Amino acid sequence: MKKLLFIIFAFFYLNTHADDIEIIDKTYSNSYCYTGFKIRLKLDRPPARYVEMTVGGGISRIYKIYKSDFKYSNGKFIYDTQQLNFYNGVNRIDVRVESKGARRPKIREYKTVNLCTLDEFKGYTVRSIDYKNNDPTSCITNNTISTQFFNIISTANLITNRVYALEDGTFEGPIGRGFYRILSGPSAPRTDAWTTVSVIKGGPYSEDLCIDSDRDGIPDDNDNCPRTSNPNQEDIDRDGKGDVCDSQDNRDSDGDGVQNYEDNCPDEAGPRSNSGCPGQSDLSLSESDINVFSDCFECTSQLDLLNPGFLGGSIAINKHVLIMESGVIRTLFRVKNTGDVASNPTKINFYLSSGYHSTQGLKANNKTLSVGSINPGEFYINDITFNYNTDFPVDRGYYYLVIDVESDGNEKDNQNNYKSIPVLVKSTFDQRNINTPDFSNSKQKPYKVFVFSIEGLLLLQKVVTTKDEEKVFIESLSQGFYIVKNGKETYKVAK
Repeated sequence: MKKLLFIIFAFFYLNTHADDIEIIDKTYSNSYCYTGFKIRLKLDRPPARYVEMTVGGGISRIYKIYKSDFKYSNGKFIYDTQQLNFYNGVNRIDVRVESKGARRPKIREYKTVNLCTLDEFKGYTVRSIDYKNNDPTSCITNNTISTQFFNIISTANLITNRVYALEDGTFEGPIGRGFYRILSGPSAPRTDAWTTVSVIKGGPYSEDLCIDSDRDGIPDDNDNCPRTSNPNQEDIDRDGKGDVCDSQDNRDSDGDGVQNYEDNCPDEAGPRSNSGCPGQSDLSLSESDINVFSDCFECTSQLDLLNPGFLGGSIAINKHVLIMESGVIRTLFRVKNTGDVASNPTKINFYLSSGYHSTQGLKANNKTLSVGSINPGEFYINDITFNYNTDFPVDRGYYYLVIDVESDGNEKDNQNNYKSIPVLVKSTFDQRNINTPDFSNSKQKPYKVFVFSIEGLLLLQKVVTTKDEEKVFIESLSQGFYIVKNGKETYKVAK
């Protein structure tokens, strides 16, 4: 029983003290044998006092490594020896480690190290390259035809058909220091090949030869068109490419911010939106883009449906109503740029005039809108309300609310910059049927109001008894464009 417990204890002790021996920092001779290295011990736990390491191989060496010599790192207790050097001809060494100071000293590790092995080498076929002034950013002056096969240890795989600066790492080997093109590899090393420990010092590099391919007297490394003859080296846009091989003119001859190669009018200034060519804006105001809401409950809100075909010259049949006792008129409209260039900033003014499209009437108080640049095909949208008392305090009568978009100074057509909304200004005390129709609410039978999307999808419906109720219902709709039907009429609403 005691013997069994001893065996179990010994097994546990040895495994929890599992040591590891690594060979690091190798230096090579001029073959694939290395003659210098360090030994690294890695212990799971430190020794009770010290370990004794015996290195045998030609000359035996014994090292005492005390507990305090170990450094703890990443869960291991580590000790690195100094550089150990062995003479050529020693092909293997034996490393034996024993712990001392424990009750029963045991061999912790025994390792045989083969000093001559190709396990870490890779085979490459290379060709020597010479650069002008030994500068890899210049051109190649000598691209040799002869090739060599090397067994190489490098910090990374070398890429085929690329040039690298390689240098012998630990001895003056066959590579020395120079530039090499990797023709093939990595492959299995060969025992009959030159062997080197190489450090990649740079690369990969270009392989342009110092030749004059186009025979124009300018070497390729200095030629702005190395494949096309151009002895004068003209480069009108100064982009580093000669004119004879440069189809892209990067100049901006007309100073419009559009480079010549993408400018359809390189000698005439024009915006990028028109491919660099001159163009004009066209701010257009259409009746179909104007919606009006007033005290005329019978009036459709969309202006083009209020008096279809009306072009002025007489009094419009249907008119929106502005009540003198604190009445309001609300307009929702949009202005579109139908031109081919962006518009310049401009302003929109509002007048209550007795003449169709006239700006000679009363201008709305503090209602002028400032409009920024509008790109071609885009809109400016606004929703504005006018009050009788503060904006248009006029006498009873027939008027036009004129929306006037000022020209931006570069427009094709100024005739579509304004539109007129027929308006009746009246008092709630006016008698009926005396040129001032009374649109007060009268008792009528309940009727349904249907609200559709522009696509014709039924969205809402409601039973109302007066136009006031219908108006309140329509004004409660969220922002958007709608078609409204009430049994008598169909009209569009924009909110």
